[in-house]
Amino acid sequence: MIDGKIHVKNVATGIWLGLGLTITLDCIDQIILKTLGASLPDTDDVSTLAFSAITMPMTWLLLALMLTKLGVWLTVLKRADLSFAQPLTSLSYVGVGILSFLWLGEVWTIRTVLSVVLILVGVSLVSSAPSNPTEAERVQ
Repeated sequence: MIDGKIHVKNVATGIWLGLGLTITLDCIDQIILKTLGASLPDTDDVSTLAFSAITMPMTWLLLALMLTKLGVWLTVLKRADLSFAQPLTSLSYVGVGILSFLWLGEVWTIRTVLSVVLILVGVSLVSSAPSNPTEAERVQ
């Protein structure tokens, strides 16, 4: 906060897009992982679970999404401060909560709502705090 006003960091559009894509892919990954876990057979036999998982197309979709997310995240980290980018990924908790409610029918409690509010407040405080520019930003 400078002069009583909240300022969003002067961050390149590509970094914002990369962060948004990373958060979105993380939310989708978590929902697919939950769906995959629920569709596995009810057994404690690890080999049966592993075989069931690797034969499901959803597992391979999940793997592809996770690898894509890793690539996007590494690209973001190449250009942005970790102290800025990492806290913003907390928004995936909010996204997973919303998707779990909409897609999986999970129930939100007052605790869930308060948690989402706290995450949003925390992310807004971190994203508006001044930081040292990365070398790439200094060159621009």
